[in-house]
Amino acid sequence: MPSGSVESWISRLQNSAAGIGIGFLLFFGSFPLLFWNEARAVARYDTLTEGAAQTVSVSSTSIDPANDGKLVHLTATIHSSDSDLRDPIFGVSTTDLTLNREVEMYQWHETSETKTRETQPTGGSSTETRQETITTYKYHKAWSKVVQRSSLFHDRTDHENPTSFPFGSLRLRQSRMFADEFELPEELFSKVRWFTRLDYDWDVSEIADLDVQDRSYILRSSGGGYFIAGRFHNRASASQSYPTVGDTRVTFSSAKPRTISVIAEQRGSTLQRWEAEESDGSILLFNRGSKTAEQLFAKAEAKNAAATWALRLLGFLLMGGGICLILEPIAIFAGAVPLLGDVVTYGIVGFAFIIAGFFAGLTISVAWLLHHPTIGGIILLVFTVITWLALQIGKSCSQQGENGGEEKEDEEEEEGQDEEAPHQQNSKLDKDEEEVAVQIEGHDEEAPHQQNSTLDEDEEEIAVQIEGHDEEAPHQQNSKLDEEEEEIAVQIEDVEEKDKTVEEGQVSCLESSSNQSESKTKEPMFWDYLYDSSRSRG
Repeated sequence: MPSGSVESWISRLQNSAAGIGIGFLLFFGSFPLLFWNEARAVARYDTLTEGAAQTVSVSSTSIDPANDGKLVHLTATIHSSDSDLRDPIFGVSTTDLTLNREVEMYQWHETSETKTRETQPTGGSSTETRQETITTYKYHKAWSKVVQRSSLFHDRTDHENPTSFPFGSLRLRQSRMFADEFELPEELFSKVRWFTRLDYDWDVSEIADLDVQDRSYILRSSGGGYFIAGRFHNRASASQSYPTVGDTRVTFSSAKPRTISVIAEQRGSTLQRWEAEESDGSILLFNRGSKTAEQLFAKAEAKNAAATWALRLLGFLLMGGGICLILEPIAIFAGAVPLLGDVVTYGIVGFAFIIAGFFAGLTISVAWLLHHPTIGGIILLVFTVITWLALQIGKSCSQQGENGGEEKEDEEEEEGQDEEAPHQQNSKLDKDEEEVAVQIEGHDEEAPHQQNSTLDEDEEEIAVQIEGHDEEAPHQQNSKLDEEEEEIAVQIEDVEEKDKTVEEGQVSCLESSSNQSESKTKEPMFWDYLYDSSRSRG
């Protein structure tokens, strides 16, 4: 069943004002938490170190008075005084260390899923961004050990539960417990938690309450116990396979004797908590199974380290969360622009937890330095080195970003130059081609005139000689005429050789022009055409 609400941008900004105050409380409150946690961790570390140096392993089957007041380690079987433990309602009894009654009732359960999204107005002139929250509620039936208050359900129609259990859970334990010959302190009784289903001859007639007895079945599952129909059912209409709301089931378990290992102070025939003299702390270690003193102390140190790191993480999260709340208005302002709000939010979260990591690490280092100077000095040195490396990495990344920007600009300039270079080369080649073409055309125009003028002059000279010869010596002999004709033939051959020389000059000029254009443009087909054109003109 969905349910939604819409919160405007202004409303979110107003609500963030209260968050700023909470953020300052979280931020400044995390410092004493972190400092106290480190002081506690140091004190526990010193106590365990002092205790490990003084522990003496003893036999659990005999008591040595010489160990009175000492921190002793022993492995033994835990047992009780064999008194009878009995459930007052169901009559179940045992001589084990504990007797536990667990009660569950079949009830309605409510689950919800909430989603938040940014919305824009669909009409009007307003551009204000709104935050829409949609919550979906679902309901199902299941067994539970606690009352599910249906009065707090979003939809209470057809989802009503009983307001209380017909009877509650119960835990009984022996008044005295022993580790072989040594009596254990009562504060260790709560550590006896290895429960198994009770092996018992179940009988409904042993139930003291007759009303409960009338509605009870012996459980066919869960290792034994009783199934009790709700007050609106009787034994005839109830079903274990298909329970209804209000039905109850009761199971029983117990803790049986087993081997344990203990480190405590010996006082006569009893064991008690040992108080350290040099450090402000105490030791009372208890573990199931056979463990050496070294193993017990190692486990205690691991437990101390786990608690220390859990509280460190809590302080770190409180500090980072406080900074996020303080800076939340910035993210809300940025949320007025679509997509920008998410980017700014992620940036604020990253910045907040980086700052929180720095201050948390500094607080931890100072705390250890005050309570344990040697270890504190090492931690502070490591923290300083890590901080310096982080700064160097950040600086290097910043420089790489700047260099990358400059390289990008250089690349863009080079690309621009590469794009302009072909145009410049093509324009230069075009100019060279035009000059060569002009030269060729000029040569083609001058060469025929020069050739024709030369031939005309030679022909005129020959004609003059022939005319002079005809006028001055008509009567000369044929032999002289033959000599003159031979001379004329020689002159004609000279003229032809001159023509040939002129043609070869034109060809060489064309070839040189063609070679120049080929070296500049590397387009031989164009110059082949020019050469053929010049030949045809010649």
